[in-house]
Amino acid sequence: MKSNAMMPTENPKTIQARATAALLVALAVRSSAAFGLNVVGELLRVPADYPTISQAIEAASSGDEIRVAWKDGGYRERLVISSDHVRSLRIAGEGQGERPTIAWADSSYGVIELSNLDNLPFEVELEHLVIDGSDGARYGIKLRNALAPDPDQVYNKIEIKDCVVGHAGFGIELGTRCGANGCDGQWGAVDQRKLGYSRSEILISRSVIYENYRDGLNLYRVGGELVGNLVFNNGDEGCHTTDTRDFRVAHNIFDHNLSISLHLHLCQGGVVENNVITRSQRSHKDGGGLGIAVGGGLSEGVIFIDNNLVAYNAANGILVQPTEIRVDSLTCIPASTQAELRNNIVYGNGWAEPDSGGRQHQIRFERQDLPEMRMLCEYNLFRSYGHLIWGESIDDSNLRGTDPLFSVEPDPSAYGAVVTLEDAWGVIRGYELSTESPCVDGGDPLASYHDAPGGLTKGTSRNDIGIFGGPRAIWPFLEPRRHSIPGTGAITPLSGRGPGARIGSTKR
Repeated sequence: MKSNAMMPTENPKTIQARATAALLVALAVRSSAAFGLNVVGELLRVPADYPTISQAIEAASSGDEIRVAWKDGGYRERLVISSDHVRSLRIAGEGQGERPTIAWADSSYGVIELSNLDNLPFEVELEHLVIDGSDGARYGIKLRNALAPDPDQVYNKIEIKDCVVGHAGFGIELGTRCGANGCDGQWGAVDQRKLGYSRSEILISRSVIYENYRDGLNLYRVGGELVGNLVFNNGDEGCHTTDTRDFRVAHNIFDHNLSISLHLHLCQGGVVENNVITRSQRSHKDGGGLGIAVGGGLSEGVIFIDNNLVAYNAANGILVQPTEIRVDSLTCIPASTQAELRNNIVYGNGWAEPDSGGRQHQIRFERQDLPEMRMLCEYNLFRSYGHLIWGESIDDSNLRGTDPLFSVEPDPSAYGAVVTLEDAWGVIRGYELSTESPCVDGGDPLASYHDAPGGLTKGTSRNDIGIFGGPRAIWPFLEPRRHSIPGTGAITPLSGRGPGARIGSTKR
């Protein structure tokens, strides 16, 4: 039980940054509360009223809901939901039992295709479904959009919750890819023309995105939230984003993704808080192995990275660097990054090449002679393995070379049995702090970072470093509840279905 204790006075030098953080959290809370889609039409049942989901979509009007019953063998069809047919639609599995499976084979398209090429107001909600791309689908869920008359306006509202998306080329891809070669010819820049495509507001929650051949999630020009998901064993990046705006990533578990667990590219502010980010596999020299990669920002937006656990990634635990915006064939504009890291536990990263001349670090900051680049690193805990930090100094508020003293620290091999959100909760409970841990009340003392009451917090109300501390200390989506992956009940261990043999291009 937390008690209230006297806390130090706020440092004036960080007042503005703290206020910005509080504003971002408030925006995230408001967007979550107000995101409900306006579904008020008729109820269409499959297969009771229509034998296939596609026929129900064809018969639907804006505002309708399609309720899909489970059936043996699932539904083998490609679903197309287009804004020129319906402006808002909800498709949900029937009841709370086993999810109905939708599967399709097409190397160019998704199992579920969402299309808004006319920039109309477009709202889609998908819930309690299995989207299976194992027959060769390029995407599990794909949103196709277009250049917009007002690039800052939100045209699409997409909600995906309590779904399982796996075995596609890309699990979920919302929007149009923005990647480009930089002026040095290397991949990793952003194509300025693609920043004119329509923007989306999204909520992806309580879902499992797993074993997709390439990226688990690709999110382009989105705002909203990614909360309470299990993203694991994908063949390239766990989650890639470009040009997000005030985006919140919280209470997710990213594990055993091959390249980068969470890649935030050209962000307009956001919050990454209370996530478990572990075991990215590929070494840095091969283009991956990163826990969190933050590259470039817009409108001086700050990325706040708070109360996460980043561990056992092959290369750098957290990488902060600039990017480029490609204007034309001869012109590139640098985009700096502003990141603030607080109350995180970072350790065990850089194991792939510990003697590689200093390439691997717990945290790596690349200024690249850009004065606007900034990283603040306070009240984190680092345990030895690999170099601590490169490119920036850290102050004495950080705990260095210190054991976090978890209650029962999980063995990384235990993740091999994690195939449901319930299983994941059983593992990460081991990251609960013991009462003797230096992380208890070791985080930022300001009131805006106080622990939420209850849950697995310890000590006073001051922030506990790690995933069970801070304002988001409670993990609401990971209460014991089965989120089973489709199959007969006996799940093949992850080690038997690793993505290594199925690696595709890392290009965005």
